[in-house]
Amino acid sequence: MKRSLLVAFALTLAACHHPKPPAAAPPPASVAMAATAVAPAVTATPTAVATSPAPQPSSSEVAARVQAILPHWIALLERGDDTGFIDEAVVPEELEKVLGGKSKVELVTTFRQDKRAGVLKMLSTIRGAQPTKIREEATRTLVTYEFKGEKGVTFVVVGANVYIKN
Repeated sequence: MKRSLLVAFALTLAACHHPKPPAAAPPPASVAMAATAVAPAVTATPTAVATSPAPQPSSSEVAARVQAILPHWIALLERGDDTGFIDEAVVPEELEKVLGGKSKVELVTTFRQDKRAGVLKMLSTIRGAQPTKIREEATRTLVTYEFKGEKGVTFVVVGANVYIKN
């Protein structure tokens, strides 16, 4: 019995003082890739995630966007950059209608002669004014300002872009 105790003690002592064998090295990349290529593919079933549409800006934010662009457009017209004004202010989808069969050069010339002064006066007048009507339409918002008691002028706000509708 003494001998079995001594053997057990020696084995225990050897186990405590003997370093553990090193961990197995990871397999080379080619082996790991081959193993994944052989493994069956796991596919996830797509699940519908409810997403809410982008929040619409408030009426005050939309009106602020219109008011923010007015000084820039006024500056364009004051320095005679009618082409730049038309490029920025006309609703892109309505440009063909505005051209009415004319070339862009003809449109700019006509605008310069017949409309620039009136548009400049209108923009200057509504600068700082409160809109008389704000209406949402699908992906855009229409902001109307009264001008000379007429139906007024309407701006189209699409995202961060602002255009003149009429």
